[in-house]
Amino acid sequence: MDLNKLVAFISVAKNRNFTRAAEELFISQPALSKKISDFEKEMGTQLLIRDNRNVTLTSAGETLYLKAPFLLDALADLEQEIKRISDSPAMHLSIACTGVEYGRFTPFINQFKTVHPDIDINLQWCSAKEAQDLIYSNVFDFAFQMNMEASEEDFSDFWPFYYDHLDVIVNNYHPMRLETEVSLNDFIGDKFIITKSQDNHLPYNYLLNRMAENDIKFPKGIIAADSLNSMVLQVSAGNGIAVLNHSMEKMYGQMVKFIPLIDSFQYMETDLVWNKLNHNPAMEILLDFLKEDNEKINLEKYKYRNKSDIKK
Repeated sequence: MDLNKLVAFISVAKNRNFTRAAEELFISQPALSKKISDFEKEMGTQLLIRDNRNVTLTSAGETLYLKAPFLLDALADLEQEIKRISDSPAMHLSIACTGVEYGRFTPFINQFKTVHPDIDINLQWCSAKEAQDLIYSNVFDFAFQMNMEASEEDFSDFWPFYYDHLDVIVNNYHPMRLETEVSLNDFIGDKFIITKSQDNHLPYNYLLNRMAENDIKFPKGIIAADSLNSMVLQVSAGNGIAVLNHSMEKMYGQMVKFIPLIDSFQYMETDLVWNKLNHNPAMEILLDFLKEDNEKINLEKYKYRNKSDIKK
C-alpha cells in the first residue's frame, strides 16, 4: 500500500471535496485525482463516488477510512522502533558458567533478559580453569567462580552472586547417616576423600587449610580421587567421607547421604567476576541489575542455614 496515496485518500474522504483536499495537500487537483485513481487501481476496488459537487465513500472506502488512522499510527510506531534500533548499536554479553552459580542463575538471567531484551547473551559451560582463561583474554565478559578463586589483582572487582552451604557426604549405610548436623571432628575415624582435578571448583586446598586451622585431623589419611564423580563413587562404596556443596544433593542424593556441616567454614561464596581491562558497556548494565537484585532478595541472609541465625 502506497503511503502517499493513502494520505491523499484520507484527505479527500475527510473533506468530501477534491478542491479542499488538494489545497490541504499543496498539490494540484488533477494530480490529486490521478493519485486517487491510481490508489483505487492498487486496491482493486472503487473507494470514492464523485459528482460535480460532492464526494461520497463506497462501502470499501468507508471501511478503509475508518481503519486508516490505525494504519498510520502503526506505521509511525514502526518507524520510531526502527529508528531506535538503528540509533542504538546492538549490545552483547558473554558469560562463562561453571556450575557454582547453581539455582539462582536461571531466574536471575531470565529476569535480566525481560528487562533488557536488547542485550544478546552468549552462555558457555566450561571448567573453572577455562573460565579464568576466557576472562583473562577478554573473550568472555563474566564468569562465575568461588570467592577464593577470584583475586583483586586479576579482576577489577567481583560481586557476590550466591551462597551455598557445605555438607558432609557419607554412604547410605554409615552410622552417622541419620544425623541432622555434624562436624568434621565426628568423622576422624574415617578416611577423608578429596578430588585432585584442577577443573573442579570445590577448593579442597582451601578446605584442607581451614581444617588445619581448626586442628581437624584424619588419622586414617586423605585420599585423592581423579574426579568429582569418582569421589562420590568412593564415598558410596564406604571408602571414606567427603564434603560437597549442599546444592549437589540434587545430583548425587541417591548415591550418598548429605548431612549439614556445622563447622566454622560451613558455606561457600560464588562471585561474578570480570577483567578490569574489559570496557563492554553492557557489563555495567548487568552489574547495576545484579546490585539491585542482591538488595531486593537480601543476599546476605543466604549465608545462614537457619533464619534464626540471620544477623539483624
